[in-house]
Amino acid sequence: MINLRVLLSPEGEGVMMVSVIDLRRAVAASLLLTWAALGGSAEWEYVKSVQIPRPYVPILAAVTPTGDCVVATFNNTRDEQPVELPVIYIHKPLTNTPSFYIVCKNKFPALRGYSGVAVDSAGCYYVSADTGGQDSWIRKFLPNGKPDPQFGVNGEVRPGRRVLGLDIAGNYLFTTFGFAELACYDARTGQLIGRVVPPEKNAPPIHDIAVDTTRELIFGVANGAAWVWRGGKFSNLAGYRLERLSEDLLKEPKVGEGVYFDAFGKQLLMAVGETTALYAADLEGKLSKSEITGGGGLVQAPADVVLLTDGETVFMPDKRPGPSGECLLHVMKRAKAVTRAAGDQEATLPSLAAAGLLRPASTSQPQPSPVAIEGSGVAWRSSFEAARDESKKVNKPIFLYARTSVAKPCQDLEANFLKSTDFAQVAAKVIPVFFDVTTDPKLAQQLGIFRVPFMALYRPDGERVELWMGKNIDTTDVLGKLSQAAR
Repeated sequence: MINLRVLLSPEGEGVMMVSVIDLRRAVAASLLLTWAALGGSAEWEYVKSVQIPRPYVPILAAVTPTGDCVVATFNNTRDEQPVELPVIYIHKPLTNTPSFYIVCKNKFPALRGYSGVAVDSAGCYYVSADTGGQDSWIRKFLPNGKPDPQFGVNGEVRPGRRVLGLDIAGNYLFTTFGFAELACYDARTGQLIGRVVPPEKNAPPIHDIAVDTTRELIFGVANGAAWVWRGGKFSNLAGYRLERLSEDLLKEPKVGEGVYFDAFGKQLLMAVGETTALYAADLEGKLSKSEITGGGGLVQAPADVVLLTDGETVFMPDKRPGPSGECLLHVMKRAKAVTRAAGDQEATLPSLAAAGLLRPASTSQPQPSPVAIEGSGVAWRSSFEAARDESKKVNKPIFLYARTSVAKPCQDLEANFLKSTDFAQVAAKVIPVFFDVTTDPKLAQQLGIFRVPFMALYRPDGERVELWMGKNIDTTDVLGKLSQAAR
């Protein structure tokens, strides 16, 4: 017997005992594309495998604002009768003694279960279910594990369609209906914002989605191929059209295809589910592959992939139990530390979560950034989303400054450089955004912010063209690049 603590509230816990039952193994599908055809990539390396309490084989994963992980299994394979399946919270998954909590439990018939999981900046959980019919649903749970009464009807939305995959960007909750019909909901109320109908012919069986916040792109994965919706806006989906980015890796669709957008590497990470590899696709669709070696044969069929808040670590649930029936979550790291130039210096990025800076907000929604630098003469914007819209409208670049109040290098910049006349002059020619990362850690991760102070310059199309970070930012270089961009 294995103990799973039930997440009731920060103050109290209950205990549920679960019996151990071995799960049936799936039959592997053949790959259409070989390792040699892709060309090897050593970008990601295997670190360890975290054992999940049996019999809950993890299929879907998401990360929390504090750097923990949430996983859910896909279906009830144990009984012909409806069975309650949990969404499991893993606290400190990188330590030798992680803790496991039940966020929520939902009942499913045989061969049905969860189809998506996401976590917002406030630590609220969104889970979806593909029941195979019109009773499929999306549910929102507060950090204490209770349904959010403000979302839909007592925490639930029923689209009347099969629901596949979830991702969240601010207050936009994205999903797809089976198959390849893009939909967007208000994450606060559950109200449908809009949808994009699938192509009339050859609609791909998209199982999971991921968002690129800066460019307002939505990615999908189907048959091991990367797809993208382009041309629309989060607030108005009418312009989006679905395009193929890469060729199929699988002959037929399989449960266990996950996708995640790595904002720092500007690439799409894909776990295909039928091969021991982590794939990456750039924005043009060029594929690379990191073969997963090590682990003593534990890695069999990675089914999802999510990037931790350090920008270097990914979690990948395995849809096949290990040799002794273990239910596993694999950990991989970038082969090289996440580094980018900070002026003339190189900055290796530590985890904001490890520094205790990514605590979830006390309310159910991200809080606005505090009042920007007073007396600077700069018209700082506090919303990256609004600045993005303004940038497209007036065709001006965005200058993003990300900080925390406790970081001394940020304090120094705000007391000197960011209050200077020279900076105020160039800031008037761009759209300056002041962003305290602790107010919206999900957005910080989606923007690839893993160290503060952080400064970046974005073109109106959302492409990041300059990046500075760390205590050794070359402010002369910042002024020069801003002046050039504003011409």
